[in-house]
Amino acid sequence: MQLVRKLWTEENVSHDGRFYHVADSAIASRVAPLAGRPHPKLYFGGASAAAERVAAAEADVQLFWGETLDGVGTRIERLKSLSGELGRRHPPLEFGLRVTTVVRDTTEQAWADAAHTTDRIVLVP
Repeated sequence: MQLVRKLWTEENVSHDGRFYHVADSAIASRVAPLAGRPHPKLYFGGASAAAERVAAAEADVQLFWGETLDGVGTRIERLKSLSGELGRRHPPLEFGLRVTTVVRDTTEQAWADAAHTTDRIVLVP
C-alpha cells in the first residue's frame, strides 16, 4: 500500500521493500485527486493480528465480513487503538462491511450456489 500511494502521487518512485522493488518508476496515466484526496481510497480486509497492523497503519478503509455487531465493535476499538500505537500517518481509518448477496430463482438454488462458491475458497494459514 505504501508503494501504491507513492506511485499514485509521485514521479520517479524508487522502492526497495521486502516484496516489491522498483527503480525510478511512474504510472503512465496518473489518477486525478478528487475532493481533497490525493488518490483513491485503499480498501483492506483481514482479521489476523498481522492484517490488523497493516490496516491500522496503511489502509484507508478496513472491511469486515458478516460478523456479529459486538465482534465488529471490538475490532473497531482495537484497530483505532492500534492506529495510535503504530503512529498512523494517514487520515483516521474508516470501516466498512463487505457482504456477498446470492440471488437465484429459489432459496435452494441460492444456498447451493453459495456453498459451491465457499467450497472453492482456499484459506492460507
